[in-house]
Amino acid sequence: SVIAMTYIFFILGFALDFSITYASFKSSNSDIGALNCKSQNLSALQDSVGYWGCSSGHDGSLWNSTVTGLTNVISISLAVQQYNLTTAINGNNSAIRDFNLEFDISIWGCYQSEGCTGALRSFSDYGGSINDWQQVLQLENQNLPVVLPSDLSEYDTPQKKFSMTLLSNTFQNQEAIPTNGLVQSYYIQVTYLHSPLLYSAGEDTAPYISYTFYVVSRPSQELTNGFTIALMFVTLVVLVAYIYVLVSQKTHILSEQKWVVAYFVLLIMFQNPVYCVIVWYELPSVEATYVSYVVDYLAQSGLFVLWLLFADSLNRKSKSVWAFYSPKVLFGLAIFTNGIVILTYQFRGLLTSDSIKRSPVEAVVNWSSQTQLEFVVFSCMYLVLLWLWTFLWFFRLFLTSRRLKQLPYMSTRYIQLSFRFMFLQATLVTMYYVF
Repeated sequence: SVIAMTYIFFILGFALDFSITYASFKSSNSDIGALNCKSQNLSALQDSVGYWGCSSGHDGSLWNSTVTGLTNVISISLAVQQYNLTTAINGNNSAIRDFNLEFDISIWGCYQSEGCTGALRSFSDYGGSINDWQQVLQLENQNLPVVLPSDLSEYDTPQKKFSMTLLSNTFQNQEAIPTNGLVQSYYIQVTYLHSPLLYSAGEDTAPYISYTFYVVSRPSQELTNGFTIALMFVTLVVLVAYIYVLVSQKTHILSEQKWVVAYFVLLIMFQNPVYCVIVWYELPSVEATYVSYVVDYLAQSGLFVLWLLFADSLNRKSKSVWAFYSPKVLFGLAIFTNGIVILTYQFRGLLTSDSIKRSPVEAVVNWSSQTQLEFVVFSCMYLVLLWLWTFLWFFRLFLTSRRLKQLPYMSTRYIQLSFRFMFLQATLVTMYYVF
């Protein structure tokens, strides 16, 4: 019955986590216009839809926009659409079928839902007032090859559009938990260096262009957060009851029983008491957010160690304490250390040296080449460690299972039972990390 309940709760929890994750990838799209800036009442437009956009300069070579009222941003992207393509080509003598769209793009983020009215800060001059725009992204001299279809008949009406992606899906780095994001507004600026087709038309003429700003966000999870807190208290009650039973019994406490106590403690850490507290804050401190991630990495690494211990439990008596425990603990420590290094690269604002500090919202693409290389190297090392752990874990499960089948059941009953229970649990572990 315990095994059955474990599988039932795993399936329910996994389904809930999957549904929330799937929902977080339902992006919200803002379709933004690009008519001449002088022709629009921008204040009224933003009040009605939460964003505005317009073009200025010769042939609309400069486009800027503000998108406000966002929450828990995970990633962003930007596309531009050319409407009535046949009219655009016929009316533009410089237009050709195959060309390169050359442009610069800059994006700033704001911590206020209504947008900011302060200065546009650069990467080297981040900070200042909470009312200042913090630079998120800067891409210069972008070269986008554009190949128009040979048959333009499907684009010959104002309702048909030819779309081009100016900014692919870009992760929004911020020193915050996913459900309490810092960035709530964006200011976007696109400058075209060479554009044979894309230009802004007047109010009453075609062709014209528009933009679509895509935002992937993480929804609020009040119900899930409350459920996690309830489960954490249930785990705590079960832990206390289990310790009471162990202390009350007159027999010697087995190592496997001590591992179960450690398992409960790590499970409580994995449910993350720090996160369960700060998730209710409107804007948790950076330090508390960092600690919540550290607790998560520590719990995960500890569970990796425990699973190795259970998988190799048969060798506990045949090896010394140091020989049995140290390789597994060191392996877990290596995973934990590598994870913390990766985490710290995303929380550079906590570092004390000005030479290695960085804006908390700066996109990875704008990190220095050296920092990007180091981040990639440590990320790959982390993946390799996880793959190596997976191989060692399955290998130990196989060896222990084969040896136990050769031993008499009654004389090794407690090892047989604990291992069989662990072996069934292993299927859940595999499902969680694979899927």
